[in-house]
Amino acid sequence: MDSLRFLRILLVSASILLVSLLYTVTAGDIVHQDDLAPKKPGCENDFVLVKVQTWIDGTEDAEFVGVGARFGRRIVSKEKNANQTHLIGDVVIVDRGNCRFTAKANNAEAAGASALLIINNQKELYKMVCEPDETDLDIQIPAVMLPQDAGATLEKMLINSSKGTPS
Repeated sequence: MDSLRFLRILLVSASILLVSLLYTVTAGDIVHQDDLAPKKPGCENDFVLVKVQTWIDGTEDAEFVGVGARFGRRIVSKEKNANQTHLIGDVVIVDRGNCRFTAKANNAEAAGASALLIINNQKELYKMVCEPDETDLDIQIPAVMLPQDAGATLEKMLINSSKGTPS
């Protein structure tokens, strides 16, 4: 990862830390069966569609749909009775690219994150799987990919919140 991109991620992470008290995120899910992507210990979660609801100062705001990763803490599916989980702590947001999904999750977890949101570099969602040679798969936080437009909206919300302006 080049230093400019790393700095950008750090700045976005710092913004998240500054406004973490302003945001609450809930996630609901629907399972998506897929037996084509390889499964192995530490990388065997079902793919689930995840609803990410944001709140600013106690007011419901934007809602995004993402996909859970094959690795990390399992997002339990209740399908029609979606399991809602309120995250407590900092959620790290990073852009897709430059390193493996699992490396991003391990780095976020090591930094104390309670969850990881990976913003895709395309409008579509992408299933996050593990590479065949990966061994560092003891990831304890959930990882969710959001589409590119959701990432742009989240970034705008964070910038506006840090400036004290409405989104």
